[in-house]
Amino acid sequence: MYPFVVKAEYYDFDSDEQKTIFCLLYGHDITEIASRMKDYCDPEDIEIHCVGDEAQLFEVSEEIATSLRLGCGNYASGQEILQENKENAVV
Repeated sequence: MYPFVVKAEYYDFDSDEQKTIFCLLYGHDITEIASRMKDYCDPEDIEIHCVGDEAQLFEVSEEIATSLRLGCGNYASGQEILQENKENAVV
């Protein structure tokens, strides 16, 4: 499987607004990645880029790693948790 970076623009019916999502996915080819994104958010516009080979490692900062860990793989959720922790910290 190969790593792909995806930018997808879609309409979120729950929030009634246009959104953009960026993802790093592993798949066998662009067709598989497009299908997975269609199942996930049915994008109106999508960009898919292959960014490496099967053995590619992506080094990330400690903040990104922490956000992904706290958000169970969802960076945005992890950032929200980090922000809440900063706001609730006793100074």
